[in-house]
Amino acid sequence: MGTIGQRAGAILTGLVMTAGLVAAGVGPATAAGSEQRTATAAQTAAPSTIRYGDRNWSVVCLQQGLNYLAWTSGGRVVPAGNVEGIFGQQTLGSVRSLQVYGGRRVTGVVDKTTGEDLAKSLWYLQGNAQNIKDWLTYCQHTIPRYHNYPAV
Repeated sequence: MGTIGQRAGAILTGLVMTAGLVAAGVGPATAAGSEQRTATAAQTAAPSTIRYGDRNWSVVCLQQGLNYLAWTSGGRVVPAGNVEGIFGQQTLGSVRSLQVYGGRRVTGVVDKTTGEDLAKSLWYLQGNAQNIKDWLTYCQHTIPRYHNYPAV
């Protein structure tokens, strides 16, 4: 748990830093402004789909959630790789494995059904994992899905 917790903590830190950069659209943010930009980015409405080639905050959150699920799924969902906000080949493979894991048609596109599978899976797995609770708080609403799962 220590290794996974440390790895997840490092990724969450990167996620928060990326949120400030994505919201600002430029280089490193100031400490005072990054919190406000992070909140603004987190309030962005979810797109109808997320697909290969997309580059945005929704992809950052998608990659983060896929990585969390990969660590807890016993290898059934493959990791999305680096959390960088670019929907590339590794993220595509991870989305496809999520669709197989959920018994869905494999398209490689994150629509409401695939986003719902990710959010619901993480909600059921959260337990005492603060990183997943943070994802539910700051990220789940940036991916297409049907329900809002509260962090407990």
